[in-house]
Formats: sequence, structure tokens, C-alpha cells
Amino acid sequence: REYTDLSPHLVITCETDDLPPQVNLDRKLMVLILSNLLSNAVKFSIDDPRVTIRGGVAERGIILSVGDNGVGIGAEDINHV
Repeated sequence: REYTDLSPHLVITCETDDLPPQVNLDRKLMVLILSNLLSNAVKFSIDDPRVTIRGGVAERGIILSVGDNGVGIGAEDINHV
């Protein structure tokens, strides 16, 4: 699924078909985490921002990832994340 109506240049793609229809989790915490990840993905993807949300099933839960075409985290800062 692609969302392009949030901004004329922003494209968000969701690849979450592998997720189960319902997951038990802390909703407020998940909203906070995803909001921060999406905000940073958009903020640091200056030209033609593209964000991808992927979801899948792991052995003991689910995996969610947010990727973007931004500048990335510098090698000197990666250990602080």
C-alpha cells in the first residue's frame, strides 16, 4: 500500500501483509515509537522523501522496520542510537 496524499513529494509504502491481523502490545508506546521513527525518516529525507514500513513475524513476536532514503546516521553517532 502506498500513501501519497500526505504531501505532494512524500511517499510512504507499507509492506505489512505478513503481520497477523491482531497483536497484543502497548498501543501508546507503539504509537510513540512509530511516530518518532516516521518523523525522523521524513525530516532527514530532504529530496523526494520515500519511507517504507515493513512488518513480519519473528519467533517470539513481530518485527517492524522503518526505512527511508535520507542521509542516514553517521558512523560516529551510530553507537548512541
